[in-house]
Amino acid sequence: MTRILWVSKHLPRVSQLEYLKHVFGDIEIIPVRNNQTSSADEIIQQMNNGNCQEVVAVLPLHLLRDLVMLGVKPLKARMVAMYRKNGVRRYRFEDFERIVELNYKSQPI
Repeated sequence: MTRILWVSKHLPRVSQLEYLKHVFGDIEIIPVRNNQTSSADEIIQQMNNGNCQEVVAVLPLHLLRDLVMLGVKPLKARMVAMYRKNGVRRYRFEDFERIVELNYKSQPI
């Protein structure tokens, strides 16, 4: 069984769970609210405490970058925005991708 730390303010959708089961077989999701984590080290500690082999992370870029720099390659849900006729935006889950490298450059405005 693959244990997956789920770091997000949202619980996984049924379609996301089905996708992860297809990829990893039997899974167990360990949910953690993303407002309960403040550093990559803390997330790694939570992974270790939960005996998690994978992490799905909805986090700020700097935390994702720090995770990758510490050797963790988090999974990220790829979501597509869908607009209804009334203008309401919804997101449809497409698949997961693994973040293997994360570089960004910014400048003050």
